[in-house]
Amino acid sequence: MTAPHLPSYAAYFSYNLRNYLGDWSRAQLYLRSGDTVIGGLHFTDQAMAVLRDRDHPDFRKYWTILLFRIMHHHPYLFHATDGAQSWTTRTVRDRGGQVSFMTVVPKLSQYEYELKVRAFKPRFDAFMQRLRKLTAGRSTMETALITVREIAAVSDFDYTYQNNSIRHALMEGTTMCWGTTGFFNTAMHLLGYRAEPLFSWHVGGGREHAWSALYVPERGRWVEIDATWMNQRVKVGGQERKVLAMQYFDFSSKDSETYAQHHCTEMETVFELTDLPRPGLYGRGGIGYQFPGQTGYVTDAVPVPGGGIELRLLNGSSRRIRL
Repeated sequence: MTAPHLPSYAAYFSYNLRNYLGDWSRAQLYLRSGDTVIGGLHFTDQAMAVLRDRDHPDFRKYWTILLFRIMHHHPYLFHATDGAQSWTTRTVRDRGGQVSFMTVVPKLSQYEYELKVRAFKPRFDAFMQRLRKLTAGRSTMETALITVREIAAVSDFDYTYQNNSIRHALMEGTTMCWGTTGFFNTAMHLLGYRAEPLFSWHVGGGREHAWSALYVPERGRWVEIDATWMNQRVKVGGQERKVLAMQYFDFSSKDSETYAQHHCTEMETVFELTDLPRPGLYGRGGIGYQFPGQTGYVTDAVPVPGGGIELRLLNGSSRRIRL
């Protein structure tokens, strides 16, 4: 975005954040400098033009991408997804003319939010403290796998389709894909890594779903990780066991042959709005390809002193890998 228009637009964007946060969170923390709207994300001129123009055919799509990215990238924004919410579009005028923006209006009152934060924060802080100890000195991919394991240890998929936030995962033990994806992305972000949400309306031929893109600096590429689909329960000998499905750890959602159930031809991602290079997500041969189907069901992923992860497979065997 060119400098003359940015300060005015950033002010409206900050106002929008303050509004949907209910005025009790400091939205300006997202505005790290005069050159960016959200820290680390530099928006293209084309994206900024769309975000201002409510009549543009991609207006709602771009704002949905942006707001979902924000809401699922911070542990204390759960009130925007915790329970019912409404979306609205507003239009104001600035020096450059008419500006429109979308906002999410949560149903939680400030009092309700503060009560939930008071209970949630110690639990989340303890989770992150443990995660930092477990991942200290680990590679990006080892850190990611340990993070998925720790999330799976405290949460299952919510088949009532009611829970959809990080708070639900930690406090109620269930959440849907957006909650798990947000949990993973937030944790990785707080550990110092770059993770972005991926979303498609047509995964596997018709289901809507969210998962993650993680940047791995050691490999110079982005990888796809689906923390939701990795967290599964299977029956063995009449008993239910929790497993990690390794096939969804560094895989390709564009591979219709190997990943037919997770295949999608189109996805919505914040990369559409930024000047960052599009992630090279879709190459075959990632780690997930080494663990197809049930052969990749892991009952535990144990960090090995000095580096590496010991995978304890459902079939009783174990395998040590370096990621």
